[in-house]
Amino acid sequence: SKITGGTSGDEPVAGGSPIPGTVNGDLPPLADRVIQRALEDPLYHNFPRTIDREILSEPPAIVRPDGREEYLTRGSINKQDGVYHITIDDSGTIVHRTFIPENDWARYSRRWNLPPLNQIGL
Repeated sequence: SKITGGTSGDEPVAGGSPIPGTVNGDLPPLADRVIQRALEDPLYHNFPRTIDREILSEPPAIVRPDGREEYLTRGSINKQDGVYHITIDDSGTIVHRTFIPENDWARYSRRWNLPPLNQIGL
């Protein structure tokens, strides 16, 4: 199913959550850099942590040789379609967390060796 963000009343990662990086303590912790990016680019990096639970409920799209797991899920932010992308390192920490609009996915996916849009489930 498609995830919708940007209009929810859920708390964002930065600037609202009493304990950054957790929702009920059951989600992987966030790297400091992920929290910093949420402050720098709130639209595409500071979506509610409850969305992480949905993204991480599916198996990773890619497991890298170094153990990083790449999670990709189609969705939207403020009615703009795109892909939620979360990377978890081998320690279990979220080291990358973003939303990429569909119109930028071809460039982004080539740069980071990710599957094309038509191979990411709806």
